[in-house]
Amino acid sequence: MNLGLPQFSVLIPIYFKEQPDFLDQALSSVLSQTYMPGEVVIVEDGKLTDELYKVIREKRNAYPELIKTVSLEENMGIGYAMNFGLKHCKHEYVARMDSDDIAHPDRFLKQMTYLAEHPEIDIIGSFIEEFHNVPGDMKRYRKVPVSHEEIVHYAKLRCPINHMTVIFKKSKVVEAGGYTNIKNSFEDYPLWYRMIRNGSIFYNYPGVLVNVRVGNNMEVRRRGKEYFKHELAFFKAMYSDGYINRFQYYSALTTRYLARVLPVPVLKIVYDKLLRQHE
Repeated sequence: MNLGLPQFSVLIPIYFKEQPDFLDQALSSVLSQTYMPGEVVIVEDGKLTDELYKVIREKRNAYPELIKTVSLEENMGIGYAMNFGLKHCKHEYVARMDSDDIAHPDRFLKQMTYLAEHPEIDIIGSFIEEFHNVPGDMKRYRKVPVSHEEIVHYAKLRCPINHMTVIFKKSKVVEAGGYTNIKNSFEDYPLWYRMIRNGSIFYNYPGVLVNVRVGNNMEVRRRGKEYFKHELAFFKAMYSDGYINRFQYYSALTTRYLARVLPVPVLKIVYDKLLRQHE
């Protein structure tokens, strides 16, 4: 359906540990949108399982002019895969989608309509609803600030964008240096910060547009001193730039250090009770 809106690419990185059923659901949610993308670029981050290849092959056969795949010889991590995939996206607007989440049918219509009406916006995200087995089973949300001014302030302490919900201008991401390439680090928060410093304009759609699957050991993957070292370097950079003050610097580091060393059961309670909203 041509609604007179800009065309856009969808970028989906995937690696061998993903579940085929989840990938199938994610791709199906992209391919049943009320406003369809111009292309779907799947980045195979290293060798995949036969089951994952089967899902991709079936979708590509059903949508041969829409889906294209690009491959990395070995698993390089999501930041590297995203930068690699961006080079193969032909449209200025690029939408992110994770390989195990489910987009609402009107996600792209709502976001692209807003971008068409507000061409000054360089990146748009949205709220998310988390689920375990089926959407709606947890009634747990991550709501983020909406306006650019609120986002800039919020970014001083926490990531202001739900990464899997964004549509951004490719040129602005490239101008800001792209994603962090360091494997087992956080790839998106530093990029949003660099985009803010470069003058990019942010907005979050004030509603849920993506259902995000939990139970993928996120708390475990974000633990340890190595992960904290990357956070320490990032907040040091923000402090040196004068973006955050001394109090904000130490507050952020204290919170993150505890999150990296606390037992996993305690971390899950923190995520559930303190960092998420419930109905």
